[in-house]
Amino acid sequence: SIGFLHSYWAIFTAIALSGVGAALFHPEGARFANKVSGASKGTGLSLFSIGGNSGFVFGPMLAVAAIGAFGLSGTSVFGLIALVMSVILLYQISHLSGMKKIEADNAKAAGEAEEVTNNWKEFSKLTLAIISRSVLFVGCNTFIPLYWIHNFGQSKAAGAAALTCFCTFGVISNFIGGMLSDRFGYLRIIRLSYVILIPSIILFGLVDNLYAAFALLLPLGFSLYAPFSSMVVLGQKYLAKNIGFASGVTLGLATSMGGIVAPLLGWIADGYGLPRAIQSMTIVAAIGTVAAFLLVSLNRRTD
Repeated sequence: SIGFLHSYWAIFTAIALSGVGAALFHPEGARFANKVSGASKGTGLSLFSIGGNSGFVFGPMLAVAAIGAFGLSGTSVFGLIALVMSVILLYQISHLSGMKKIEADNAKAAGEAEEVTNNWKEFSKLTLAIISRSVLFVGCNTFIPLYWIHNFGQSKAAGAAALTCFCTFGVISNFIGGMLSDRFGYLRIIRLSYVILIPSIILFGLVDNLYAAFALLLPLGFSLYAPFSSMVVLGQKYLAKNIGFASGVTLGLATSMGGIVAPLLGWIADGYGLPRAIQSMTIVAAIGTVAAFLLVSLNRRTD
């Protein structure tokens, strides 16, 4: 309905309601993705998150095309997409009763003698690492096109192309990171990503060559996207008694905290220039790296 509204507060309310819908979906969606992924939880959660991360790439493109063709009322195309997905999900949910019975039978057969507990201390450290990634993710999404335009003298189209390249490689890295985490462990992938991230951020803020900046988009995309599913799965392991809550926090912070800190990065960019704003994100990367290396594995064979 946003494209048909003319009052600021009406639009604000519609957007807020949309945000509530997204917030309600993600914890349960991630909890269920964990449940049906079996032993390949990293791959399963990466497939789940590819949908959301791909939206950052294709959503703006679809919005521009729809609004360009139909005006602001073109936003209704997103309502149509939501309606189609609602029908699909309702159909799937109606067939879940049999699956719940199978899960109950499997749990009974296995005995499940192992007590399920929450580890809030490790979850707090992981939360700090997730907040760090969120700030860096939003910062890169905000500054990459501006960097191309103001520092390299490129067009807006070139800046948009650079951001699309970054996000596309990131989505691919998301899936690769999920598969690697199932083989080598979630903590190893998270730590490796942060080790790659620090020099990538430093160099990206220093280079004055367009082609070098393009090349750095690859390690930046990998280091920010590859650990995403590992962080969600690890959060679910740390809060094994409250997987839904863990999913909500890990997914929610991954998108919200970066937006809260973004104005501070913008203030640095206005006062000291874009390169300094990007270089300042190195401090955030260092905090996330420390938090990642302080994490303790619950199961050395899988974590």
